Amino acid sequence: MTTHKSIPASLVLAALVGLAGLTGCNATYTAEVRNATSLTLQARMMQDRLVDDPIELDAATIPPGAIVVLGPASVPLTDPVKLSVETIRDRGNVPTRVTMSRGTSQYVVEHKGDPSFSALNVRLMDHSSPFRLGASSDSPLDE
Repeated sequence: MTTHKSIPASLVLAALVGLAGLTGCNATYTAEVRNATSLTLQARMMQDRLVDDPIELDAATIPPGAIVVLGPASVPLTDPVKLSVETIRDRGNVPTRVTMSRGTSQYVVEHKGDPSFSALNVRLMDHSSPFRLGASSDSPLDE
């Protein structure tokens, strides 16, 4: 005869409360993006998920010289959020991506080298000085 041990109800309840608490651990992301190029851009704020396909949280078309705000979006702490930028004329090519920090971040999108090649550089603005540029992405993908 096989005997089954039962799990104490208090242990099951504690596990369920713990799992419910994890679902509430989110961070908020907002991106302010300025187009400093001569081309119209498509910007997307993407949630990278560990197992499933990425989720587009927000998107905007940005004319030359314009500023748009993407978000705010609340995302689980376990999922990174990336800003993805590409020119409208080069849709389908690999976009330039940067991993975002929690909270509000300001970015400037510039031509990287010769504007006729459409290579983009996404720079993170330094919050302490609105005219001083901080980190930048030098590769198409910032992994």
